[in-house]
Amino acid sequence: MGTIPVSADKLIQYYARRDKQDSTWPDVQAVMKGIPGTPCCVQISRAFCGAGLAVPAKSWRRSTAAFPGGRGWRALLATDEVEEFLAVPYGDGENLQGPKTKPADVKGAIGGIPGVLIFRHGLRRGFPPKGKFEHTEIWDGSQIVQRDMAEGYLFSCPRVLFWPTDESGAADFEV
Repeated sequence: MGTIPVSADKLIQYYARRDKQDSTWPDVQAVMKGIPGTPCCVQISRAFCGAGLAVPAKSWRRSTAAFPGGRGWRALLATDEVEEFLAVPYGDGENLQGPKTKPADVKGAIGGIPGVLIFRHGLRRGFPPKGKFEHTEIWDGSQIVQRDMAEGYLFSCPRVLFWPTDESGAADFEV
């Protein structure tokens, strides 16, 4: 597992939070118009793009969506696509979940280490079982950034994947 070459602070700077819906939120709404599902992958894609991690025009399985504004920013639309986007350049995320791991144990394993989490039921390049909710989120080192999530459910998913971010600041730059 490699390190994502931007800081969590830089990702958070560009992250459009559903629980706050500030001036960044219209970007997410514009992409999601007419697309079923929840916007977490669009939110994290906005953070990736703003922090300098370009989302390509095509994910491993389909075209990505364009953000408005002519910046060339693109959005992944599902957790399997976000997983593949991170795994190809940085290696597979560390699966923090074990057969009897409790949510507090998962959080404890990454305490003090900022990064990106993906909560999955499906396998890599796979889809979740019917009725199972998947999510991706920024971890600031002590908690997920978006505070209105069902954390007990998320941290109990069979696959809780984690990629640390580069906190040295060396990789951060303005776009």
